[in-house]
Amino acid sequence: MTRGRSDDRSFGQVWLWRTMKDASAFLLSYRVALDLGCACQLWRFNVIELPSRAAHGPTAHVGRDRSINGRAVRSTLRWVVGIVIVVRGSIHLLGAAKGLGWADVSRLADPISRGIGATWLAAAVVTIAAGALLLARVRWWWVVGVSAIVISQAVIVMSWTDAKVGTIANVIMLGAVVYGCASKGPRSGRAEYRRRAGRALEAPRSLDLVTEADLAQLPASVAAYVRQAGAVGQPRV
Repeated sequence: MTRGRSDDRSFGQVWLWRTMKDASAFLLSYRVALDLGCACQLWRFNVIELPSRAAHGPTAHVGRDRSINGRAVRSTLRWVVGIVIVVRGSIHLLGAAKGLGWADVSRLADPISRGIGATWLAAAVVTIAAGALLLARVRWWWVVGVSAIVISQAVIVMSWTDAKVGTIANVIMLGAVVYGCASKGPRSGRAEYRRRAGRALEAPRSLDLVTEADLAQLPASVAAYVRQAGAVGQPRV
């Protein structure tokens, strides 16, 4: 009875240690990606400078300093999430390496067959592709992201003891996919704008021209702007 309790306690300690180790590795990779993405974007928007540029003195970039705006924040988040997804896809290669016999991965205790190993490889390829498409600003990256989450979670369930922590990464990736679909999907505001703009450009243009008589009813400042823009004598839009 004492030995059974000791074995149960030892198993519980090993399980707790392995779970904490996997969680720490994921959080570390996320932190590295976050720091790298933030540093790249801060340098891009001239919030920080490289040492070689700073050596020219504080007046070398007068007038070029820009504050962090919404575009910078969105771009930074895109790089951070994209790098995290690529790192996540690379971790899947451990299961592929063990299942396909490429290497002896002692960290994965459960046996992995060649078929499951091939599924791990597919999950790695699709996940890395989703991250690369996000970094390349491809609007439909989230479609590949959905496939990556489905395949990844399937192999995680097959190797639940060793890979269950990966579910956290898939939940985070699911949030990014939902945001990508909502902001750039077929029902997003951007898609509606492109459809309306296309219909407006395809519509026949009016033959009526803008004249000075049309500007007479406008405020003086607006009329001056229209004249400066060269709209007088041009077709109405």
